Amino acid sequence: MRIVAALAFSLTLAAAATPLRADSATVTLDGVEITLIMPPGHCLLERSNQADRSVIETVERVVANTNRVLAAFANCEQRAEFRAGSRTVFDDYGQYMSPLRAQPMNLPAPEFARQMAEIFKKQGAQMIEGAEADTRERIATLRLGIRMGENRMLGVLRTDERASYIGIVQNLGLPNGASKLQVGVSAFGLQKQRMVSLNLYARFEEGAVGAAATVKTLNTVAQTYAETANTNAR
Repeated sequence: MRIVAALAFSLTLAAAATPLRADSATVTLDGVEITLIMPPGHCLLERSNQADRSVIETVERVVANTNRVLAAFANCEQRAEFRAGSRTVFDDYGQYMSPLRAQPMNLPAPEFARQMAEIFKKQGAQMIEGAEADTRERIATLRLGIRMGENRMLGVLRTDERASYIGIVQNLGLPNGASKLQVGVSAFGLQKQRMVSLNLYARFEEGAVGAAATVKTLNTVAQTYAETANTNAR
C-alpha cells in the first residue's frame, strides 16, 4: 500500500451514508455496520444535494482504484455557503475511507496502529512523534517550498492505541487560478476489525500559524477517531 494512494487526498469527497444524527453516519462494510462520528462543527455531504453530489462524483472517480469512500463532511458553515453558491471550495473538510481490497483483520487495535506506523516509515515518512509543544516547534521550522500541485509528507505525527496519524501538506490549485496550502492529517486504524481511515484538512501556512493548525487538526482527528472507536465497541 502506497502512502499517497492510501491517503487519497483530494478537494473533497463523499459517499452514500445513512445519517443517525447531525454529527454521525452509519455504513455497512463487509457486512458489518460501522458508525462514523463527524468532527465537531462538521456536517455530512449528501448525494441528495446537487452541489454536494457534483463534488462526490468528481472525487470518487479520483480514488476509484484504491479506496471506498464511507462518508464525507465539511465545516457546516462552509457547506451552507457552498450550497448557496457563495463558496467554490472547502477549507475545512474531510472523509472516512476504507481500502477497496482490505480484508477483516484479527489484530488488536494498538498492534495494527504500530504496524501502520512501520509501513509509513518504510515508505519514507519521517517519524516526528513527540510532545505537542515539540511537534508544533518542529513543524514551525519546516520550509517546504511546495509549488502548485505538489505535496510534502510531514511524517507520522502520533501513534496511540487507536490509530497511527500521518500528516501531509499540499499546494492546491483553485478554480480561479490561485492556489492555497492545506494540511491534512489522517488516522489509520481498525473499526470492528475493518481498516478505516479518517482524513481531516485545514488551511496551512509555513511557520507558527501552520504548525498550530497542524497540531489542532491532529488533536481533532485523534479525538474524533477515538469517539468513533468507542461507539463501535459498544
